[in-house]
Amino acid sequence: MTEWSARASTRRRSSQQSPAALLAHFDTTVLQIRDWVSVEVDMLRTQAVAVGDVDDILHQLDKQKGVLRELEQKKPQLDELLHTAESLKGTENRQQLHGKVTALREHWDEANARVLQRKAQLDAMLGDSQRYEARRRDADAWLSRMEARLAAMQPPANTADVLEMQLREQKSFHAEVHQYKHQIELFGQLTQRLIAVYRNDDTTRIKRSTEAINHRYNELNNSIVARGKALHSAVSSLQNFDRSLEKFVAWLSEAESLLDAAERDPHLLKVSVSSLGKCYSLQLITRHRSQDT
Repeated sequence: MTEWSARASTRRRSSQQSPAALLAHFDTTVLQIRDWVSVEVDMLRTQAVAVGDVDDILHQLDKQKGVLRELEQKKPQLDELLHTAESLKGTENRQQLHGKVTALREHWDEANARVLQRKAQLDAMLGDSQRYEARRRDADAWLSRMEARLAAMQPPANTADVLEMQLREQKSFHAEVHQYKHQIELFGQLTQRLIAVYRNDDTTRIKRSTEAINHRYNELNNSIVARGKALHSAVSSLQNFDRSLEKFVAWLSEAESLLDAAERDPHLLKVSVSSLGKCYSLQLITRHRSQDT
């Protein structure tokens, strides 16, 4: 049986009923439709969606589409109620019946508009969440690569040439990480925009994800800074060692000269040893003071 045939059959049965029975059926149908519409709209309005959770958003969109289909399917019942009100035109409550049908139609239209509005919001949320997730994956992949590079770097070397190479690598690496900071800031701005736009929904997921990305970036940057300090400290230590070595070589050269002179003039041996001791002691004091400063 087609929908038109079913409605025609219903109208024929309605025309055979008494006005009292039609009025009772009319009131019951109005209440049922109004209650159903109110329950469906209230349920959809109170269901918060997890922003950033694509699966949850798609699930809620399916619910919205289902309610819209049911609203459309129940729309003929409004026409049927209007026909019933017309069939009761001989009653004293004809104007009141038309008022009930009009109020119900307005309620139906308002509910349909709310569902359409929420569906449009969820469609926008779906697109925003997909863009957010794409940027989050990009940031996660980049951080993983940088963390792996940092973990593979060797500790500060003991030779000048290797240290120089490590310093160049450090400078380039730090510059690359610093340059990516702009992307991290843009990601944070996107998160704040979504939190503001969808403040009535659940934004916990994107808040935690963004906080995790920010924490990893800060940890990476701090580790790079610490490595840079360690490399510069190693360079400074190596330079201090070279200066001490130069002083020792100079002292050793002077000692050899004094010993050669003592061999030629034995009475100078005592003076030579005393001079060497004073010279060496002076160098030790100087080295100690330079280390303290």
